[in-house]
Amino acid sequence: MSGEGKWLWNPTESHYGTPTYAKEQTMLITRDDGRITFLAKRVLADGKKIEWGIDGKFDGKMHKGDWISMSFKRVSPNALSDRYVMADGSMKGGETATISANKIIIRGASTDKTGKKSSYVEVWDRAPKGMREARPDRPPR
Repeated sequence: MSGEGKWLWNPTESHYGTPTYAKEQTMLITRDDGRITFLAKRVLADGKKIEWGIDGKFDGKMHKGDWISMSFKRVSPNALSDRYVMADGSMKGGETATISANKIIIRGASTDKTGKKSSYVEVWDRAPKGMREARPDRPPR
């Protein structure tokens, strides 16, 4: 199953440590066909806005982005796994994303630079058809 499309973070169904690091998140997946290409936009709890993207094959190798480096593997027709390392070295971890027609559920675990471990669940709902958002003016790195 392809994850292509626009997705909205569901803060009610997602579970992080307290407090949650973000107020709002959107994700636009433009390719999911042996590689994945996406752009994520976040408004953090402190109001700072972050936009980041990445493009990588499902080859298990790290693909460098401007904010994060990630590796991807397709583990089943409706699921993928990733490993990630933040560009500033503040955190690393891994996730498994399960994709259905209207929902993506990401289960992850991370370790920060002090060695503190945490786990989380992110839930993303498919955006309603016709929902408009400006397309990014640059491709993901």
